[in-house]
Amino acid sequence: MIKHSLQKFFEIVLQVDKTTIIPPYLELDRNDRTIPDISGAFPISLLEPFSSVKCFFFRLSQRNDKGNIYCSLILAQSITFQEFMELARALLINMDYILFSKASDQENAAEIGWMLYSTRSQDEEQLAELFSALVQESIGVKWRPIRINDRFCKDALDGDRTYALHLEASTEKAAAIRQKLAQWYGSGNPHFQMKERCAWSHHSR
Repeated sequence: MIKHSLQKFFEIVLQVDKTTIIPPYLELDRNDRTIPDISGAFPISLLEPFSSVKCFFFRLSQRNDKGNIYCSLILAQSITFQEFMELARALLINMDYILFSKASDQENAAEIGWMLYSTRSQDEEQLAELFSALVQESIGVKWRPIRINDRFCKDALDGDRTYALHLEASTEKAAAIRQKLAQWYGSGNPHFQMKERCAWSHHSR
């Protein structure tokens, strides 16, 4: 059933851009020439055994209590992701698929904090460039819900959730990047908060 659902998803993708391929998610697998990319000529239905599906649909999860399944994948296309989504959004929604871009281009990403003063008018791409330039590392920025107290439920209705701009980076460099950013955006830096009205917060898991 999962393979069938993924195949239907890929058929929708090909309707919008027939040149689309889905390469293996991990760089190690992408460098293995014995593993072909998923394409119009090599559909998901040909992947055997089922474990090989996870090579392309990384961290393919089991169903949650709402029956949803999640994974990460790479779409290599001849158009931008924004152009693709403008054309494919209605088709995907009609088939109960949701597709969104990751904040950072990392195989394994970790959240490194969120901005205390966040508004929808802030430009996520410009902020990502700013933070990346400050620490000389790749950082992604995305609008996501935050936990505001111990009783906050991540499955709450959208209208009941509090959102902020979250930053993420490579898991391997997350701790070092938090330290670098704390020089400018640390919650204990009153000078920057007064001057720029911006604060930085992160938590340890």
